[in-house]
This record gives sequence, C-alpha cells and structure tokens, in this order.
Amino acid sequence: MTYFLDFDRTILDTDSFTPSIADYPAVRELREQILEVASTKRDRSIRGQSGRMELWEKLNELCSEGKLIFAPGELSKFVFPDAVEFLKNHGNDSVILSFGHKSWIESKIESSLSNLPLQTVEYAHDREKGIALKSILKNYSAPYIVVDDLATQLDSIKEHCPEVSLFEIRRDGEAPSGRHAVIHSLLELP
Repeated sequence: MTYFLDFDRTILDTDSFTPSIADYPAVRELREQILEVASTKRDRSIRGQSGRMELWEKLNELCSEGKLIFAPGELSKFVFPDAVEFLKNHGNDSVILSFGHKSWIESKIESSLSNLPLQTVEYAHDREKGIALKSILKNYSAPYIVVDDLATQLDSIKEHCPEVSLFEIRRDGEAPSGRHAVIHSLLELP
C-alpha cells in the first residue's frame, strides 16, 4: 500500500505557518504581502490566486538563493499532530505529492518532517497532480490512497489514475466538494 499525501493543509498547518514567516529578516520586504495573503481566505476552486502565486514565487526564489532557510525541525511545530502520528506509523509507506515551487516546498518539508520517517517526495511542478501521479504510480506498491485538500487536484487524479482511492481532507471546517470521500484527520484513513 502507498499513501500519497498532499503537504500544505494536509500535513502542514499552512494557515498558521504563513503569518509566522512575516518576521524573518530575509522576507522583510514581503512582510505586508505575507500578512495580506495570510489574512485572505483561499479560493479552493483554483490552484492559486494571483497574489498567493506571486508570493510563493518570491519565497521560492529566496529559498533557492539560500536567503530564506529553515533549520531542521524548526517548522515541526506546524505539523498537524495526527500527521505526526500517521507518519510515525506509515511514513515508510507514504509519499508526499506536492504541487508548486520546488525550493519553497522542499525547504518546508525538510524542516518540518526532518525527524519523521518518509518514503519520498514527488513534485508535480507545473503539472496537474493527476498527470504527475500517472507517470510515477508504477514505481510504488498498490493499493494507492491519495489525500488532498483541493478537490480539483483529486478530480485530476481521478481522471488520470482511476485505480487510486481518493480522500478530501477538510481541516478548515469548510464544506467538502461532495465529489470525494471526506476525512478530517489522517488517522481516519484505512
């Protein structure tokens, strides 16, 4: 069995993490933009709103240049408690499947999960997760389970990888899409 887990809002409490970086010296010029993005509700129907994507691009650049660095374990306080327990028990059967800016995501994952077992990380880069997963699925053991907070990503996976079991994780109290099985904690997974 292989669990493919989204990172932001599935493993990492991104909504708590984002405003915390506003005081890092490396992002001083981005402080207001970070706080604005952190205070604006995210539109779950699309991958990224323009202000968010622009900010992630700038943070990605700072990470890739080595100007924004998170120490190992520094971000572990933002990992959901159930995710810690789940990865302790199933980390060797788990893969992070993340979409977005690689240096930014990589730095968050390395810092927050440095003390937890994890099989690997796969980056969807600029492709839908369904397309990315289809190209790597044969490298992992079936059956497959995917967890994501964005129903649009789950829709893409359903289209390209119909053999995968899908779970929409709702940690935010918002109504689910109604298109996929819903969980509120990784500990609810089979």
